[in-house]
Amino acid sequence: MGKITHGLTGTKMYNKFNQIQTRCYNKNDHNYQKYGKRGIIMHEIWRENPTLFISYIKSLPNYNRTGYSLDRVMNDENYEPMNLKWSTSSEQALNRRVRGEIKEKYIIAVKEGKQPFRVYKGKRHYTLESALLERKEKYGF
Repeated sequence: MGKITHGLTGTKMYNKFNQIQTRCYNKNDHNYQKYGKRGIIMHEIWRENPTLFISYIKSLPNYNRTGYSLDRVMNDENYEPMNLKWSTSSEQALNRRVRGEIKEKYIIAVKEGKQPFRVYKGKRHYTLESALLERKEKYGF
């Protein structure tokens, strides 16, 4: 009896599955520092069953639309249900990690009552009120 395969090898979505696996679990991958080392993993059931992963991402809005690629809703969270979406490159640019000097500039901008210009801790702030509320909850001012 031969080995049972999923028949997905070489497809665009299976390549996406493999890219995620590699960046999350292969310490020799150049992207591991940004994913696996930070604790970003793939949902256990998907990791064992690429068919379920591919079925899920194909069911999301904007799948297969020109100019869209797979993105995590919360940048510091895992590849798991409810945390994936298809986004444009400009939407993905808003969902980058905030580090060091940029984080400090964000906090200073909020303290001065200026409109925040970046995502902070995975949350987008479209209004000054939402940024100020988060600042008050986190920092007490």
